[in-house]
Amino acid sequence: MEEGKPSLPHVLIFPLPAQGHVNSMLKLAELLALAGLKVTFLNYNRNHDRLVRSSNVFPRFVKNPGFEFRTIPDVGQPDDQPDDQSKSAGYQEGAW
Repeated sequence: MEEGKPSLPHVLIFPLPAQGHVNSMLKLAELLALAGLKVTFLNYNRNHDRLVRSSNVFPRFVKNPGFEFRTIPDVGQPDDQPDDQSKSAGYQEGAW
C-alpha cells in the first residue's frame, strides 16, 4: 500500500450454492462494485459455469475494474449426477 493513500475496502461474497442465492448475491456484488468497493465473488466451478452459460454476467462486470470472479472446486456432488437442489447439502457439508 502506498503511504498516505488508503486502500479500498475489500468484500468477499461467497453465496450458498443455490440459484436464488447466487443471483441475489451477484446483484449485491454489483451494487458494491458500482459504489467503488473491491469485490471478489467466490463460487463453485459448477455454479460459475452455469452462471456464465445462462446470463450476461461478464458484460455486466467488465466495467467494474474492482470486481473479480474466483472459483473453487466442487465438493459433495460428482459431475455425473444431475443437478438437484435437494443435494446442495453436500456442498454445504464439504465447504465447512
